[in-house]
Amino acid sequence: MNSTGFRPILAALALGLAACSIPTEAPQWDTHWVLPARSTTVGVEELVPDGVRVLPDGSAFTADLDPVALGESLGNLCPSCGPLDGVLAPKPAFTAVLEETTPLPAGTTAADVVSGTVSILATNGFDFDPLRPAAGAGAATGTLALRLLDDGNGGRVLASRTIDGADQAWAPGETLSETLPLAAGPVAGPIRLEVTIVSPDGDPVVVSLTDALSLDATLTDLRLASVSADLSGKTFAVDPVLLGLEDFGDDVVERITAGVLVARVTNPLSAEADLDLRIRPPDSGDIVKQVTVPGAPESEVRVAFTREELAAMLGRPDVILEGAGSLAGDSGVLVLTPTSGLDLEAEVEVDIRLGDLD
Repeated sequence: MNSTGFRPILAALALGLAACSIPTEAPQWDTHWVLPARSTTVGVEELVPDGVRVLPDGSAFTADLDPVALGESLGNLCPSCGPLDGVLAPKPAFTAVLEETTPLPAGTTAADVVSGTVSILATNGFDFDPLRPAAGAGAATGTLALRLLDDGNGGRVLASRTIDGADQAWAPGETLSETLPLAAGPVAGPIRLEVTIVSPDGDPVVVSLTDALSLDATLTDLRLASVSADLSGKTFAVDPVLLGLEDFGDDVVERITAGVLVARVTNPLSAEADLDLRIRPPDSGDIVKQVTVPGAPESEVRVAFTREELAAMLGRPDVILEGAGSLAGDSGVLVLTPTSGLDLEAEVEVDIRLGDLD
């Protein structure tokens, strides 16, 4: 807020003071003034768990999830291949399921997915094509089924793709690349990559039990409308702001008898918070106040100051309000959206004595 907004008020006050400078026992009386100060916030980025971020446009969250890596040797995938290690023999049929999970970011219990993708790279380390192990017309073909599942929601399918050997070869040493869209909706995690490979009997090949398949899955471009997290005792910083109270003159400041900082708090979390507010005048010691913000969507917090503290704050440039705080230890799991920060709209109320101070 532009501090020049104080000037008409202060000009009127100065006239009032001048009018009272009449000799012969000028009367005294107290007036109550309400003056706007600049507001500050506790940004939602201070509250989200590590690994969750607000997108630059503020429209959604995104999250960093660890990639999923899978790998398995032919010896483990194909029990019938065991006696054939190093032998030229018809390739036996096998069916195998590989699974691995990745958790949601630590402290995150759920998220509401708007969109995203999973990129999967599957590399064939065998000396044969497991999807087309036999040559010739009419030869049996296999499948590679890829599924991304949400184990926290009963295995809900987030993405799936089945690669059919009738349509796609997978030659030795080749890497298949698939990018699949994620289904929108709630996710509770952990997220599981499930890979099912069905490989029929094939032509003769030198069997090597140590040869392996490898698969890597990475979730990208995640957009989350909300995240749920256990925020009990979560600590945060209060964004620093210049209070903008420098337009007070010394003749006004010396007439102040009492004052409070009033913060009207918008708290979409409805969780109680303890704040340590620090006011930093440039030419005196810090002023520290402890306050509690109620667990209500809208509330008002009043912070009283001594005359000495007010004199250090008012009429001085570059007075900074900042601080830190923590949510109540029993806050539990709360739902955060990109607009879930706490807003503190500040103003200063002062009592000023008019008349002759002598």
